[in-house]
Amino acid sequence: MTDNLLIKKLFDASPLPSLLILANDPIFTLLEANDAYYKIINGAPSDLIGKGLFEAFPQNPNESSEALDKILKAIKTVLETKAPYRAPIQKYDIPIRGTDQFEVRYWDPLFTPIFNEQNELTHILHTTENISMAMEAEKALFSTSKKLHDLITSIDGIFWEAEVNPLIFTYVSPQSYKLLGYHPEEWKAEGFWESRIHPYDRENTINFCSSQVQQGSNHNFEYRFIAKDGTVVWLNDVVSVILEKGKPSLLRGIMTDITHKKKEERNNSLRVAINKVFSEELNLESSIKKSLGLFLKYSGLDYAEAWLQSLDSNNIVLAAHEGPDYIQPKKEIRSNDEKVGLITELFKSNEPIFIKDLRNYQNIASSPFIHDNNIRSAMAYPITFNGKFIAGIILSSIDRNVDFQDIPVLDSDFLVQLGSMIKRKRAEYELNMFFELSPDLLCIAGFDGYFKKVNKSFYKTLGYTEEELLKKNYYEFTHPDDKVKTKNSVDTLDSGKSISYFENRYLSKSGEYVWLAWTSTPILEEKLMFGIAKDITEKKQQEEAIRISNKKVSDTLESIQDGFYAIDNEATITYWNHEAEVLLGKKREELLGKNIWEMFPEAITLKFHPYFAEAKKKNKPVRFEEFFPPLKSWYEISAFPSDEGLSVYFRDITDRKAAEEQMLELNDTLAKKAKELAESNAELEQFAFIASHDMQEPLRMVTSFLSQLERKYSNTLDTKGLQYLHYATDGAVRMRQIILDLLEFSRIGKNDNPMEKIDLNELMLEIKLINQDTLDDLGAILSWENLPKVYFEKGPLMQVLQNLITNALKYQFPGSIPKILVTGRDLEGFWEIAIEDNGIGIPKEYQTKVFEIFKRLHQKDEYSGTGIGLAICKKIIEKSGGSIHIESEEGLGSKFVFTIKK
Repeated sequence: MTDNLLIKKLFDASPLPSLLILANDPIFTLLEANDAYYKIINGAPSDLIGKGLFEAFPQNPNESSEALDKILKAIKTVLETKAPYRAPIQKYDIPIRGTDQFEVRYWDPLFTPIFNEQNELTHILHTTENISMAMEAEKALFSTSKKLHDLITSIDGIFWEAEVNPLIFTYVSPQSYKLLGYHPEEWKAEGFWESRIHPYDRENTINFCSSQVQQGSNHNFEYRFIAKDGTVVWLNDVVSVILEKGKPSLLRGIMTDITHKKKEERNNSLRVAINKVFSEELNLESSIKKSLGLFLKYSGLDYAEAWLQSLDSNNIVLAAHEGPDYIQPKKEIRSNDEKVGLITELFKSNEPIFIKDLRNYQNIASSPFIHDNNIRSAMAYPITFNGKFIAGIILSSIDRNVDFQDIPVLDSDFLVQLGSMIKRKRAEYELNMFFELSPDLLCIAGFDGYFKKVNKSFYKTLGYTEEELLKKNYYEFTHPDDKVKTKNSVDTLDSGKSISYFENRYLSKSGEYVWLAWTSTPILEEKLMFGIAKDITEKKQQEEAIRISNKKVSDTLESIQDGFYAIDNEATITYWNHEAEVLLGKKREELLGKNIWEMFPEAITLKFHPYFAEAKKKNKPVRFEEFFPPLKSWYEISAFPSDEGLSVYFRDITDRKAAEEQMLELNDTLAKKAKELAESNAELEQFAFIASHDMQEPLRMVTSFLSQLERKYSNTLDTKGLQYLHYATDGAVRMRQIILDLLEFSRIGKNDNPMEKIDLNELMLEIKLINQDTLDDLGAILSWENLPKVYFEKGPLMQVLQNLITNALKYQFPGSIPKILVTGRDLEGFWEIAIEDNGIGIPKEYQTKVFEIFKRLHQKDEYSGTGIGLAICKKIIEKSGGSIHIESEEGLGSKFVFTIKK
């Protein structure tokens, strides 16, 4: 027992990791393990003791089962050979207890059999050493050696080693010949490296490298190196400084060709910068100008121009320039067909052009602009889109020639990309110009009910600001009666269908509705729709006005008492009103669209056909009358030509024609009667003259004898006798006056008095002079004003005024002072003359009768007269085409008003 405890203590204390395994195939229960073993497996007794081999060491699911298979193979070998077995070094994934992770370990395992007293193999002792660190170190050393070998022999660069002070290369890898054209032995000459550094980089490169070496600092740097064939190669040099006793003694480095990388970096940085420029909210000209500045910065040149193909592709236009402020080229347009010029040559060749000295290319650079500004070297690049020239860029130097090897070249891929950007920007510019300058209303709207973009015409037509239109739902602008059909149209667009024509009304800011006619297309992938609208408000107003006018015309044509129809230039009936139906006995339904001559063939041989043809030929209206035998009726026709055909008005004049025949018969009868009347009037006039003459003679005799009786027997006659004598004499005198007045009345209109221009002011002076004694006796006031010049017979007009003024003086209240005012007034077609007095007036019931012959309102002992004066005035005025009337109230004076034609 004591021996077992000793063995157990030795087992536990052994620094060699040991594990005792029961040889119970296939479980192989783990019985004991020492502390060293627990340590290398990151475990504890509970992880191993009493567990089978495969339970204690589970397989890593991420690795193969090869390690455990080898352990099992080793145990089987011991069981079979009953001898110790040293297995190959193995990599094991040791589980990290309490997690699902594993740790890699390398073991050098030994499996030793243990026998019982019967020499039976009952246990296996598994001892091992953890050689993980040694294995990792060996692996790292091998890896490093391999990498170093691969680096030297196969990297795309030059491995070198050099001594310090002076710098002399002791080793240069063979890649030198491939990358730079120099044999490795050439590098061993003192000063070789320094002399091949590009002049622009030499000083900075040498100073930087020396400084870093003196400080003992590893470093890397980039510079340009002149290859054996003269080309410039960009190198990246990574240098390690080896110190000996704290001082640099050896340099090791790797040079790699980064020419392509530098070119790509520049191109990429230029691409990024150009892309950024063309992504900004700049117009095409500003984008190109800003890009030219980047090209100059990229190339190190001094002056740049950009030329664009014109919209019609017939010319090339100078779009922008960049360079010194003192260079200001004129805005030029070059024809594609021009013979000389760098841009013309670029357009024709469509290939890059590099000219070191423009002075040697007069056929290309003959422009005074080039000479005046001393432009020397030039690089010209065509910019294409889909293989076609759309623009050209010219980069040039001023006052110096440049070596193009020192200047990065714009590659074709970049130029194609630039062409796409210019094309896109130009398309945006043209689209924006079209969008903003279009007189139509253009918009982009969403199916969410909101405008996304509107052009100037849109918000100017409606009177809103762009912001007001964008922030409100477009249904809020839509007329209530149009919202449903607008929603239906939006739904149609949302289904992917376009709308070629749609009308609705939008509320303007002024409160009035604007009629819009839409054409719309959906952009379903962006849930947008593009719309073009025209303001058709005026058209709608015109249509409404035409509709109202047509209705009025139609109503008028249907309401007139004339028949009306219209025919086109092919004699097709296009309109037939109701009265035409009545007059011609045919309904419009059976006539519209039919040829009028086919529907009324009898009319062809009558006046209708030739007169209608004449109207169209001469483009003048025609009017005629014609009898239409089928209806036994006469018609009066008026036909008016137009570009569309004829408009025909007609009426039934059958009754009028019958009346005209009756009238002709009546006229014959009247002519006979008039002749008889003229003869009778002549006889009457003769009779009146004879009668008045013959009657005056006896009256003169009676008057004469009565005067003799009064003179001889007045002393013998009593008062009664004298009174009778006076009555007889007065009666004879009045009878004579009546006869004279009758004679004068009968002669009115018979005298051939000439018509003349009469100044009524002068005529009134004559009348005043004639009545001066009476005016003076009565103290009367006769005045006139605003009297015109009239065209009349002077004698009759003077008689009218004399009669009216005499009456005004006569018919006065006793003791009153007569006041008479004669005035004139201008009426349409007439002069109105008024004689107003302050006399006794005339009752209304007698104001018409006073113009009748012999009508008197007073006894002869009150006011003298025969009662024929006003009848004479009326006859004179009415014979001339005028009229006469009285405005009077009894006791308030009278106003006699008559008119004279102008």
